[in-house]
Amino acid sequence: MEISAQFKEPAVGDLLAGRYQLEAELGRGGFGVVFRARHVDTRRTVAVKVLLATHARSDPKAVERFRREAILSASLEYPNTVDVFDYGETDKGVFFLVMEYLRGEPLSEVIEREAPLSLHRVVHITRQILYALMEAHARDIVHRDIKPENIMIVPLMYDPNHVKVMDFGIAKMVSGGVQLTQAGQTFGTPRYMAAEQLQGVEATPSTDLYAVGLIIYEMLTGRPAIDSDNLAVTIARVINGPPIALKPELDVPPEFHHMVRKASARSAQERFTSAVEFLATLDAWMGLSSESLASMNPEAATNITERGRELARLDAPTQALGVSTAEALPAPPSLPQEPAPEPTFDPNQTSLVPTHAGAGQKPPATQIVEPRAPEDAAGPETTETVDSTPPRPPAAAAEPAGGLKTGCLVLAVIIILAQAAAIAVLALMLSGVIAR
Repeated sequence: MEISAQFKEPAVGDLLAGRYQLEAELGRGGFGVVFRARHVDTRRTVAVKVLLATHARSDPKAVERFRREAILSASLEYPNTVDVFDYGETDKGVFFLVMEYLRGEPLSEVIEREAPLSLHRVVHITRQILYALMEAHARDIVHRDIKPENIMIVPLMYDPNHVKVMDFGIAKMVSGGVQLTQAGQTFGTPRYMAAEQLQGVEATPSTDLYAVGLIIYEMLTGRPAIDSDNLAVTIARVINGPPIALKPELDVPPEFHHMVRKASARSAQERFTSAVEFLATLDAWMGLSSESLASMNPEAATNITERGRELARLDAPTQALGVSTAEALPAPPSLPQEPAPEPTFDPNQTSLVPTHAGAGQKPPATQIVEPRAPEDAAGPETTETVDSTPPRPPAAAAEPAGGLKTGCLVLAVIIILAQAAAIAVLALMLSGVIAR
């Protein structure tokens, strides 16, 4: 179909659909242009993706993919997925999609500037990617283009490494829907595509997880696992090359070597079966309880269960420090099997140490533990425990009964004499008045 001569592609300064003022062009791809825009009524800043005119008028499948991107993205609710809240066609035939405007940068730029990233930061970012994929896969949606450029790092007040997974433009419904690609047709970025994608086989959730394994590799090493821009070399490396693995000398726990190998295995059957399993492996290493995740069925994951929300809260950073919980949380120690040993104390300061009573006993008063200089320089330092309960005043000694009576008698005499003196003074005053 030939493009109408009257069709005009939107540009900066245009008012789109009567409500979105286009303010700046953010990016341009093979199928569309993304603008920063502002809603004229609410004044909210948004991102507007517009389908290019060449596709809007000549490629019905491109229009259908664009519409499907809006529908699939709008169906996802997890905080780590970009929000899409409007879609439509203008009276001039312009197809557009409106999503939240992200104030951040792609993970690819973070890696280029800061890699290798710290291990806990890698865990924090990876878990959020898996949260988003857990929901998408539970809804039978395979992203098919997971890569650092589609992972946005959006610093928030409470999380400097908050993740947003974006661009479901080539996402595929695992079951149902209209067939929009021909047999053997591939979509995605070759260096992050699994062998089945490159061979034109139908993508599955493990296809996305393969890409996550490659992203972990890149965050830890600072370079892509498949480091070639040549398509033929990339395909040969993925399909026939050696397994992708971290170098043995890389200073990371053995669990991470295993996770990268498993996630990026050439055969889909050897990879993690789901984002839930992948996430459970990460949680197990971090010492977090993942029993409910490991047993979570797709239906529960679809509804974003309370367990998922709990994990999201656990992953929230420490607000006061401005760092993520994953960064602040070391590998937790195992629970003690024996009674806790006596605590040690800094000899240069005094500290309050609450003690705990046994069953059925009343807790004793708080104790102050003060250091005491050792009697012998070679001997061990000792501490002295002093009860901090305010001391009771000593009881007054009981007075003999005779002393008490004598005191009362003296007091009575003094009162009588004072009364007599007062009467005498009053009498003298009265006599003076009468004499006048």
